[in-house]
Amino acid sequence: MTTQTKKKKKLYGELRPRLHSPFLKGKSRVDEVIEFAKAIGQPLLAWQELILKDMLTVDKNDQFIRKSVLLLIARQSGKSHLARMRVLAGLFCFGEKDILIMSSNRAMALKSFNIMVDIIERNAFLCAQLKGGSVKKGVYRTNGQERIILESGAQIEVVAATSDGARGRSADLLWIDELREVSEVAMDASKSVTLTRPNSQRIFTSNAGDAFSSVLNGMRQRCLEN
Repeated sequence: MTTQTKKKKKLYGELRPRLHSPFLKGKSRVDEVIEFAKAIGQPLLAWQELILKDMLTVDKNDQFIRKSVLLLIARQSGKSHLARMRVLAGLFCFGEKDILIMSSNRAMALKSFNIMVDIIERNAFLCAQLKGGSVKKGVYRTNGQERIILESGAQIEVVAATSDGARGRSADLLWIDELREVSEVAMDASKSVTLTRPNSQRIFTSNAGDAFSSVLNGMRQRCLEN
């Protein structure tokens, strides 16, 4: 007689956030991101799919309903991966022409930039869409001018979280990471970046701030009031 060991279930954290705006109902473009992430070997976690489903809900004209999204979560939980998948999907699936990524710590923005370059380089069908069909021609790593450019002209660009970093620029998607450290001046400079694009989004990610995180605290309070 043999005794079979019961298979232990995988241990997962809580799927739904502790605090959140009411989830939107209706059509979402999340399935495109899910399939894209699987195709490049970077599958999403269940909670990331849940957040992206809400984030990418569209109206009857296929326009994103959420124009600004704040994701406040502890470190090493996957918020940057979620944002990187949204950025790459914007470039390769949604047809977004200009994407800006910004962080109070430039090294963090460059880390995400380099991770995305590595993903593209490892996937031939992505690499083929780069300018000139290669990383050598489609990726610029010059300090202060880091960008990924497709043959179509669509691009991802790293900008500084300063008063001049985003000023005068226009983008379909703006991702600001480490919002807890972003200054009022840098935030003010970025406010108009997506205004002229009809189907734009702004994504803000951060871990918990402190009493001096005025931008983050102010945005969190507005979320709680709405």
